[in-house]
Amino acid sequence: MSNVGRFQIMRGVKGSGANILPRIDVDATDIVLGGIRNDAGASLLRYDIHPKVFGPRDGYSIYGKDRGAKKVVSATRPSVSKSESVSVLAGNPAFVISAGTGQSSDLKLSAPPADSFTWFAVATISPALKASPIDARLIAEIGVGTGAVTKMALGLRANGNLSMGAASGVVTAQLAQIPVANVPAGDAAFVLCGVYDDAAQRVSIYLNTVGSKVTAANQYEMVVAEADVHAIAGTGGYSGGNGWLGNVGRVLCYDGALAEGQIDAVLTALRAKYGVA
Repeated sequence: MSNVGRFQIMRGVKGSGANILPRIDVDATDIVLGGIRNDAGASLLRYDIHPKVFGPRDGYSIYGKDRGAKKVVSATRPSVSKSESVSVLAGNPAFVISAGTGQSSDLKLSAPPADSFTWFAVATISPALKASPIDARLIAEIGVGTGAVTKMALGLRANGNLSMGAASGVVTAQLAQIPVANVPAGDAAFVLCGVYDDAAQRVSIYLNTVGSKVTAANQYEMVVAEADVHAIAGTGGYSGGNGWLGNVGRVLCYDGALAEGQIDAVLTALRAKYGVA
């Protein structure tokens, strides 16, 4: 005689795991973003920093975990806050950076990328920063320790261009730059993508579409260390460098230099989600 197991649904009784973890809804955009895979079928999405799962906490103006590797992302300065609905980002939540320039007012993710990586950011530039541009970092890779060297940065340059490349010790020609004439107006939503290809020592930048691609021979081999920090909209608190002014609606980091078809899929999904023209 075989053993037959039974289970019974008891109304009003909750399991021990109920109400412990916050509910995270997955939408069609999330499916596309998580569906970027390598040849073996594994997702390449390493970090997904989504404001909707963040909020204030004792000692922090913003605190939460990314939706990829579940790493803590935090900010301590009151100039970093969250809005539940930003109209220019199609009503989606966003981090609001109100005093980023001239100081390290930003969010910090104490985790490195892969040797090659692809960054995406949904953001706006404040009218003040657009009118008087300075070197303002939207995403930066910081090597901690003596000197706290910024190894790579995606953001705005003092010439008004958007750029991807090594932040220090390189000539302008080694940066991939979107010219100032094509940079969005203040408070206009955009999707920016920066790619670092370690094997080719090459950087590329995209603004909203793959047709905007600009590539430069970076001539700089970035050495990733476990202690490295991702700084969102600034410098991770490790130096007094320039941060960002504006809204940040989403930040993604993928392993590897994504193929152009993969980049197009992510850009298209993010533009649709965040109302980018």
